[in-house]
Amino acid sequence: MDSRVFSNDVLVAVVRRFRPAAAVSEIAAAHGSGLSDATVWRVDTTEGPLRLKAYPGKGAAAAACFARQSLLAELANRLPLVAAPLPTAEGKFTFATQECCWELTRWLPGEPLPTGKLPPQTIRDAMRALARFHLACQEAGPVDRRKPEAARDRLERLRSWYAKPAPTPANTPHVALREPYQRLRDAVGGIGRPRLLELEWRLAEAADVEMPVIHCWGDARRENMLWDGTTVTGLIDFAALRLDSPAVDLASLVGSLCECDRSAAAAAMQAYHSIRQIVVEERRLTEALLACWPVLTAANWLTWLGDPEFIVRDPAAVARRLDVTFRRLAHPCQ
Repeated sequence: MDSRVFSNDVLVAVVRRFRPAAAVSEIAAAHGSGLSDATVWRVDTTEGPLRLKAYPGKGAAAAACFARQSLLAELANRLPLVAAPLPTAEGKFTFATQECCWELTRWLPGEPLPTGKLPPQTIRDAMRALARFHLACQEAGPVDRRKPEAARDRLERLRSWYAKPAPTPANTPHVALREPYQRLRDAVGGIGRPRLLELEWRLAEAADVEMPVIHCWGDARRENMLWDGTTVTGLIDFAALRLDSPAVDLASLVGSLCECDRSAAAAAMQAYHSIRQIVVEERRLTEALLACWPVLTAANWLTWLGDPEFIVRDPAAVARRLDVTFRRLAHPCQ
């Protein structure tokens, strides 16, 4: 969704649905991480800086947005790293227009981690923050025990993707992406079927076991974790929040923080375990997901960039993601 679709007057009117007494001094488009088609603005007001977010769609999409914000409101009471959703004058945490669903929170301080290798202490602190988030989710409930959906979903994606080749782009990728795209495509093409079958077997075995299921972040990456110096100040972008195994978040964040460093990945898991115990089933699934992650991520990017309707909003950021994926294909964490 393009932020230019909405005039400043429209955005001010939306903010006043949530904070009628707040005087707005400035509204600026902000970077929104992830691949959801949401748009984010920073809104400076007399009540302090706020974060306005718009998701496309209505009906079921609006209902899902409301349910997510209601849960985040409860989590924010348990964990200050989660920004508390601000209610409208009617007491709701979201409202829908013909174009989209809107939500408003406080603007959390801090910046995402830089690219490149991270200090061991930073990795440990990030993993402990994730563990505390999962503990807050356990306390908020519900807690179930079943076979994890995300693992089955990734297994099906793995099977379906290697059953057919990556599409050839209808349009030449952005100039900044041509080299990393082709390099990644060549690397994926060099993966032998025995390796793919090994990954399939490993993930199938780990997924076919009942384990604890709680609300999970769904997009646990370094880009979605805010820092002020050496202190974690916030967790953002919960568009993918859903009931699943914590192993999904574990694998995602370990891979994002540690990339190809196996010793760092082991230390990251231990740091998380020091706050929230990782049960055997979760550990096995985390390791299987870490092993499959580079192949699945490469498949996703090749598919997306092969779609002529896919819009690359930040070519430099995508190029960095392709480079990380390429390195992890050559040197997986597991």
